[in-house]
Amino acid sequence: MIATLNADFIRGPCGSRPRWGRLPGPACPSTIMHALLYHLFPQDAKEAHPTRHSSGILHALFCGVLWLCGLLLVWPYTTAATEAPSAPLRVVSLAPSLTELLFAMDLGDTLIGRSSACDYPAAARDLPSVGGFGRPNPEMLHRLRPDLVITTDLEKPGLRRQLERQGATVRVLPCESWAELRAAARELGALLNASAQADRWVQQMETRIERLQARSSRRPLDERPKVYVEVWGNPVMTVGKDAFLNEVIAWAGGRNVAADVAGRYPTISGEWVVREDPDVILVAYMLADLPAAQAIRRRLGWSGIAGLRENRMVDDVDPDWLLRPGPRLLDGAEALADRIDHWWP
Repeated sequence: MIATLNADFIRGPCGSRPRWGRLPGPACPSTIMHALLYHLFPQDAKEAHPTRHSSGILHALFCGVLWLCGLLLVWPYTTAATEAPSAPLRVVSLAPSLTELLFAMDLGDTLIGRSSACDYPAAARDLPSVGGFGRPNPEMLHRLRPDLVITTDLEKPGLRRQLERQGATVRVLPCESWAELRAAARELGALLNASAQADRWVQQMETRIERLQARSSRRPLDERPKVYVEVWGNPVMTVGKDAFLNEVIAWAGGRNVAADVAGRYPTISGEWVVREDPDVILVAYMLADLPAAQAIRRRLGWSGIAGLRENRMVDDVDPDWLLRPGPRLLDGAEALADRIDHWWP
């Protein structure tokens, strides 16, 4: 009804000219009242205009009721533009680190699906699996009808376009450094209308990092123990300068012997490790049941390495703490820092 009013012939005492459907704020009450009166009772409206004398109490009450009705009718137009869009509440995570991140920020209840590699915390294993890490099954994903799909990488770039055509928002959030993990937390917080929770988690993590750095600062950089990390034995692979574990070693108070080697997990030679003569050997195999420590001790020519000679090998830290760039990476840093402080009090 209101949309049919001819606003060119209506002007309220507030000086406003109504533009129905595009009101920037609460409409002038007297304009609304007079507009309704003009439309319903053209003759009475002339007498009911607030600038004219009222003909009686009943007439004034009638005008007030019309004003309230008009305000209720136009109020949706004044508020619709300012309402925030609803946050996506149906999330599928295709990366273990991001699954852990959501749970760490108390946002695990937004998850409706996961990859087969997302196995922590225990509650994550109760969620339906939609395929492998970075290799989801599109049909299974479509059946879950997620609002948001998050991953650190996608093996098939065309999958992103397919998911977006199905109506899902897709976010690729790399987590190969603390800076990237922090950015991923804040982006997820913004997407899920939980920025305060994300900021709180980031602050907690940064406090722990500062404590680790304070511990390690007791030793000058050139006096910190040299740490060799082995992530695979055939061929021999270690942690290069582009891997987040390089940061973890520094937080723990060590020096990565491969800190200047390009790449995340470069292949190296056994002779190179012998020449570097690391003080600590950190075993970080993803397959924890492999007898890696025994194989390293029996390796030809390695017996003279300081880390083996002094029995400073760390092989009992959960590999997920070291190789999964998620919330538990500081657990790995603190465990390594404890060993270094024990050997170099």
